[in-house]
Amino acid sequence: MTRKLSSLFLSFFCCVALFPQTPQPPKVALVLSGGGAKGFAHLGVLKVLEEENIPIDIIVGTSIGSIVGGLYAIGYSADEIIQISEEANWTHLLSDFVSRRELTQASKTEQQRYVISLPIAENKFPVLPRGMVNGQNVFNLFCGLAANIPQDADFTTFPISFASVGIDLETGHEVVMKNGFLPSAIYASMAIPGVFVPGHHNGHLLSDGGLVNNFPTNVAKEMGADIIIGVDLRKDLYQADEIVSMDKLSHQIINFYSLNRDSLNRELCDIIIRPDMNGYDIHSFNRQAQDTLMMRGRASTLEVLDQIRALKEQYHLRKPEVAVRLTTPDKWNIVGIKFSGNHAVSDNLLMSMVNKKIPGVYSYEKIKESINYMYGMGVFKRVYFTLDDPEVTDDGYNLENQGHLNPREAQDGKDMLHQDAHEPPDKILNIVIEEDKAWNFNVGLRLNTKSELSMILNSTRKDYSKFIGLLSFTADISKNPYLTVLAELDKAKLPKIAIQADGAYNQTPIFLSKNDYFDADLLTASIKLFTYQPFLNHSTIGLGIKQEFYDVDIHNKNGILNSHYVDENKHFFFHLYGFYQFDNLNDFYFPTRGSDVFTEFSLTKDVVLNRINPIWLLKNRNAIPLHKNSTLLLNAYARTLFSDVPIHLGNFVASKDYELRFNHHLPFYGLPSSWSTAKNTFIGAIEFRQHLYKRHYVTAAANILFHGEEFNDINTYKAIYGAGLTYEFRSPFGPMGFTLGYADAYRKLVVSANLGFWF
Repeated sequence: MTRKLSSLFLSFFCCVALFPQTPQPPKVALVLSGGGAKGFAHLGVLKVLEEENIPIDIIVGTSIGSIVGGLYAIGYSADEIIQISEEANWTHLLSDFVSRRELTQASKTEQQRYVISLPIAENKFPVLPRGMVNGQNVFNLFCGLAANIPQDADFTTFPISFASVGIDLETGHEVVMKNGFLPSAIYASMAIPGVFVPGHHNGHLLSDGGLVNNFPTNVAKEMGADIIIGVDLRKDLYQADEIVSMDKLSHQIINFYSLNRDSLNRELCDIIIRPDMNGYDIHSFNRQAQDTLMMRGRASTLEVLDQIRALKEQYHLRKPEVAVRLTTPDKWNIVGIKFSGNHAVSDNLLMSMVNKKIPGVYSYEKIKESINYMYGMGVFKRVYFTLDDPEVTDDGYNLENQGHLNPREAQDGKDMLHQDAHEPPDKILNIVIEEDKAWNFNVGLRLNTKSELSMILNSTRKDYSKFIGLLSFTADISKNPYLTVLAELDKAKLPKIAIQADGAYNQTPIFLSKNDYFDADLLTASIKLFTYQPFLNHSTIGLGIKQEFYDVDIHNKNGILNSHYVDENKHFFFHLYGFYQFDNLNDFYFPTRGSDVFTEFSLTKDVVLNRINPIWLLKNRNAIPLHKNSTLLLNAYARTLFSDVPIHLGNFVASKDYELRFNHHLPFYGLPSSWSTAKNTFIGAIEFRQHLYKRHYVTAAANILFHGEEFNDINTYKAIYGAGLTYEFRSPFGPMGFTLGYADAYRKLVVSANLGFWF
């Protein structure tokens, strides 16, 4: 019986072996080399391969090839990647720039004040950073484009099997990335040393794979490729007389490392596509360059189209339908938010910065707004996000320990499971934070008609693991110097609490009229304790107390003091004040949209004379876009003194904002700095700004000032009319401007000029 069974099985296997089987089609791999902006040529290649229905089973990429290859592997078409590249603002994307509207108020001040910012190392000396760019924006773009990919993905299971290449900065060895978090794999492969900070992936500190394997056809072969189509963007080695720039020198050095490997890698290719790169380099990210490079990629592919078609015919290559698209959906129902990574900032503060209702349907753009606002604190090396599936139990979603929820708005977990197939899927928004103990040394410079030459030096430490989360020292070195020390406490469940000490010395002529003026030397010192809380979008509310001392020395020339000034030379004052600010201007110096409203009410008590002086201040700027290059600015300013005040608390105006010495001074075209006005001062201004060319602007302005001594007696108010014409240039060192102003109360041409940021 056993012999009969053995004979039967032997006959069966022989029949199976002799039965004709359908041969498996060969695996086709596409290998995309690095090359920075030259990688737009890859898109032209992909477009032709799609038109010819060439199946791609494997994609391997380095640097820009990793970006294009990774997106194509998860299901983006060539047209979709082209659209992404055309819509991207590459200047901002390849920097850590965060829109001013998405910054905290403190970060807005830092952005508009300093021209140089350097990190301070543990030895207390400023150092150069590991890279000019943290990669915050481009990393989050990858997070958005790959939001539907799990954090621990196997890249070989994508619709097209994928791998990227990087160099391990600890060992110098090549690292092939086939699993893990896709955005970090793509970023690590493109992190050019000295430009981008290195990337972390699966426990490795990595940088641009072009340093070790810029044309990784061997990786494709190891992944099972039978046919390899390679796109090589590199040029041949330069001759000695051609090495005339840093870009060409870097290109030459990188190519030295890959010379030996190149010959082997090219031999593995069945077809090599080499687009013409003449006239373009790794920095050519402008729209004209994109279009030209894509056309050149297409043209170079058409040159070898006969070879491609021959392979297609020989192996009967047919492109299958992609059954899984990992690029959709593009909106998600966020049912919870959690924070992971390294951070000492309280979750309550982070939640207030996210400012999202939960549950709620959000796109990548809406999620990015919250990410940018958190990054804008200036204490994080990087903030990015992933989307996780909620934990499912028999009763629905187990949202306990899954993040922060709004109990009044969260749905029942059982209801969440019963969703329509077309509804956005439920996700937990996981915000990953890489906190740093930021300590920076900042420098600002300016030269203007008020302060002459001035330098501001600042040292700011942000470390929210300590009791004092923020500590800042600022010194203005000029003929009118000042010193400020600020310390902030940022504790969970409490508004921000801060203490600030200031000291300032000012020498200035004070104008009472066209011919009456006096010189004043003013010394002020103060200490204040205040608290403030950001809320909603772009709003901050605060309350504080301040103890102030002032000493004024008046050199009376042609004028006399206004009657509402207290004439004592030295005094202590106590202030109780509250303020509100809304600021969503898209730019401080050249806004094209948004508003900035600041209002403050204070009760100022004269310690010696025991008088209480109520004071109200309003500053409001509004930018309204009229056309692509034209902006209408509507501004309003007001300050009201309800009783007599010392000289330094009086109402003063100046021709331009950079001539204002104190926060309560107001701008007015046509009057010199500092022109004294009555106890109740109201200003309205209208400006028309034209963006002429690149960084050049011209502004025409008209303003009117009403002022009087008695708040309710409008009949006694006097009016001053003024106008101004300004030319400005946005320079790397801050705005450079020249203003001509004229007012009927002064009847002289007022000239104001400035170079540098205002402070």
